[in-house]
Amino acid sequence: MYARRSLLLALVLVLLPLVSAHEVYVLNATTIASDMGEKPVNVLDALQSAGALKSFMVSVAFALVAFIAASYLLHTKISKRLDDKFAQIRPYAHLVIRVGLGISFLWGAYHNSVFGPELPLDAIPGGIMWKPVLMVIGALLILGLATRLAALVAFAVFATVALNPPQVFGALYMINYLNYFGEIVVLLLERGTKFSLDERLKWPSHIFHPHFPKWIEKLELLGEKYSFVIIRASFGIALVWAAVSIKIMHPRLSLDVLSLYVLDQKVSFTALFVVLSAGIIEIILGLVLIFGVMYRAGLFVLVFFVGYSVWFFGEDVWPHAILVALGIGLFMHGKDKWCQEDNVFRIIWGWTKRFRKSKNPLSPE
Repeated sequence: MYARRSLLLALVLVLLPLVSAHEVYVLNATTIASDMGEKPVNVLDALQSAGALKSFMVSVAFALVAFIAASYLLHTKISKRLDDKFAQIRPYAHLVIRVGLGISFLWGAYHNSVFGPELPLDAIPGGIMWKPVLMVIGALLILGLATRLAALVAFAVFATVALNPPQVFGALYMINYLNYFGEIVVLLLERGTKFSLDERLKWPSHIFHPHFPKWIEKLELLGEKYSFVIIRASFGIALVWAAVSIKIMHPRLSLDVLSLYVLDQKVSFTALFVVLSAGIIEIILGLVLIFGVMYRAGLFVLVFFVGYSVWFFGEDVWPHAILVALGIGLFMHGKDKWCQEDNVFRIIWGWTKRFRKSKNPLSPE
């Protein structure tokens, strides 16, 4: 019985928002303001009944067993084969992310918004005057032309919105868009010259100041070493914060989404239980990215859910462009040296090495 209930819960979760600030893409401004202003609901009340608590524990146990089994399978010969196959496309990973960021700015400006549809240009200082600026930023990032300068202006845009967020969301709301910030910082560090007009035109990084070369060399070294750590961690933090701030602290938003699409009537669980479960899944996906443990599998799940939710909820595509680009780019790149996946594997499965045919099971990154 509990297995069947857990399966039904999983099917409903496919339709739930598993991306940053998803609820505010679906609901109108009046509903958002009302839900954010009302007395918070304690999402843990969903576990008060014995049946709900037992279903929750069964689902957690199943997830842990599945994780342990998958970690074993992925760290045998399968892992090395995957790494060998993806090695050829790895250099294109940052290109995908940079172009995705440019598309997000360009497409968002076309819709008179920045970062998300709930952040219209007329709600931030400068208003509609940002529109041509954002379009130029987007075009430059897509082409890879004057990339560091474009990233610097993008940083100013992010800072402007972060320091002057719409009152209904509060000062910490822009943590939901930390994925933008992480890529902007990386472009400030290493510029992402591969497959760009900057590279083709031999555009020097020190064109604006004679003392820049020494600074730029240091920035480039930092970027080469930490770029994908920054991108991965900022994306993960954004996911975790979205789950905590929306589904845990303000679950009324998610409850309204469930009610709006009649999802709360399709399972025998309470709507609050479904919201809690979705929040936990989103937190897990975020932690997978932050710590770099089996995060290719997590990215595959995330990108699938992003696409499915856009189709199901009928949302604008542009706010999700950066999410898809980050997911695909990180998937193409694979593990960096700071990922903890191999360390976790050694702890869980190190004792089985003598029984396996593969004597070097860890992926070679």
